[in-house]
Amino acid sequence: MKPSVHSGKVLLIGWDAADWKIIHRLVDGGKMPNMAGFIEEGVMGNLATLSPKLSPMLWTSIATGKRPFKHGILGFTEPDPHSGGIRPVSNISRKTRTIWNILSQTGRKCVVVGWWPSHPVEPINGVMVSNHYQRAVSPYGKPWPMKAGGIQPLTDGRRNADEDNLRGYYEHEKVKNLARDSSWLTEAKGKAVKVIVQLLSHLPSRQDLRCRVVFMVRDLDEVIRSQKAMLIRLGRRGARLTDEQLKTAYKNQINQVKRILALKRIPTLFVEYEKCLNDKDTAIHDINSFLGGGLDT
Repeated sequence: MKPSVHSGKVLLIGWDAADWKIIHRLVDGGKMPNMAGFIEEGVMGNLATLSPKLSPMLWTSIATGKRPFKHGILGFTEPDPHSGGIRPVSNISRKTRTIWNILSQTGRKCVVVGWWPSHPVEPINGVMVSNHYQRAVSPYGKPWPMKAGGIQPLTDGRRNADEDNLRGYYEHEKVKNLARDSSWLTEAKGKAVKVIVQLLSHLPSRQDLRCRVVFMVRDLDEVIRSQKAMLIRLGRRGARLTDEQLKTAYKNQINQVKRILALKRIPTLFVEYEKCLNDKDTAIHDINSFLGGGLDT
């Protein structure tokens, strides 16, 4: 018999550096009526914590259920691979799934606002606002613009995070039908769209749907190993081809797509995947220049 699932919603509010010694005085003085209501109608108590008491580290332990040496967030800063120095902490250092990743994988919707650290945001089954964006930048009722210098990805959030990609996928279902229908590209103006190489040849050459392509070039032996590992994990069989045959097929596909992009005169920048890992500053500079130089890099 299938167990019943509680359909109610759960709200978790994180209050950094909250102290009952201060809260009790404010509640007793009538300054916090909503908190007084929570206490009267619910349960309160002191919570144990971890040391050192560094907020990003503790918030990530709450979100993952793991200690810092496992989840990877160790304080307010993290190593900067570009400069060799340090930078403000981001969720890039996190090595494990959070509660919103797990819930998204099981088909449950989540709304995450301002969790520390949650920049850059992850594609989840719901809505995520990073801790770099939750502070108001305009008076109430006025427009709240995105920070200049970024490109928003076009994603529908349908494909959830999994073991192959713990941070989820920046994908859109309409991309699969690009060969039959490209009209939806009007929604993608000014945004980034992930398109697999086999579909790039179907990009329109129409001026009103003009695209720029950042073509990620990855070592084909690496691609084949990655695909095999994914198929094994999923318990599926791939094409009955040797690695060399697969490599030749991939090369032919890529060369054909390159020729079509050139014939359609679609501006294309070829970026080596290895370069993105080992010489990020140069790769970022090249991509920024190709896209007009307006990115905040």
